[in-house]
Amino acid sequence: MEFLDSLLISVLGIAIVFAVLVALILMIYLLSAISRQISKSKAGDSDPEKDGQETIPVISAPSAEPQTLSLIDVDEKTAAMIMAIVCDETGIPPNQLYFKSIRRVQDEAPVQNEGV
Repeated sequence: MEFLDSLLISVLGIAIVFAVLVALILMIYLLSAISRQISKSKAGDSDPEKDGQETIPVISAPSAEPQTLSLIDVDEKTAAMIMAIVCDETGIPPNQLYFKSIRRVQDEAPVQNEGV
């Protein structure tokens, strides 16, 4: 008898969780529909071809000549990984960094620090 009671309570608990999740999904859809209607009414008549499409302004720096990246003893995949790591560690977006060259530093004997 206790097993059936605990099984019933668990099923009821799971059903309540799923019902709340469905209610949250419906609320999100409702709020997004309301927000779309408000933004359409503020923007006036919108072009039906552009509905659902975002436009992102592109800002490019003026340059007289194309800039190239010089790779010295490094393949393109490794260079891309290095650039991604630098962007991530510095927190600077990739479009704000300019890499002139990437070269491999040959391995030398490690310097031993004996404590100063």
